[in-house]
Amino acid sequence: MTTSVIVAGARTPIGKLMGSLKDFSGSDLGAVAIAGALEKASVPPALVEYVIMGQVLTAGAGQMPARQAAVAAGIGWDVPTLTINKMCLSGIDSIALADQLIRAGEFDVVVAGGQESMTKAPHLLMDSRAGYKYGDVTVLDHLPTTACTMCSPISRWGR
Repeated sequence: MTTSVIVAGARTPIGKLMGSLKDFSGSDLGAVAIAGALEKASVPPALVEYVIMGQVLTAGAGQMPARQAAVAAGIGWDVPTLTINKMCLSGIDSIALADQLIRAGEFDVVVAGGQESMTKAPHLLMDSRAGYKYGDVTVLDHLPTTACTMCSPISRWGR
């Protein structure tokens, strides 16, 4: 059976809600981590066969945040990507899935990890596409709506 090996790791800086990283999307931060890990491992982006990134807060992030991060890190558009959302386990499940794909012989070089921007989580106006006829409407904050408070108290994000 084929074995898998983690050859390098990189992480994004950790910031506070609305702090110094406020202008970076989850995909922007993921691209920094991907490029950093590839550089540490001396692996050219052209050798990457698959990219798996976990991201919980995808509202407003655009389509396929994993692809956005991969392409921004120099990986080709032809490389398949997968964005997964398993709440607090998204990043580690990405790595576990990469391990399974490599051990199954599907791929040799897989990039996996997690990316997120709590600051970029939008406020949501539910049912707005259909319109409102009369009365007040409620705007939902995407952060607590996703139950992220189950994983980590929101106060830790720097209210």
